[in-house]
Amino acid sequence: MERVYDDIIPTVKNGKFNGWFDNLAPEELEKLWEIPKLRKKNRR
Repeated sequence: MERVYDDIIPTVKNGKFNGWFDNLAPEELEKLWEIPKLRKKNRR
């Protein structure tokens, strides 16, 4: 099952982004980076 990322990307403000990001598989990170809207969210 493929993740729906837009609704599950936590913010840095709530302190959960780093753990979420560290647990991404390389393939998942590549998929996120291909979507400009989500790439922008990850750069915050």
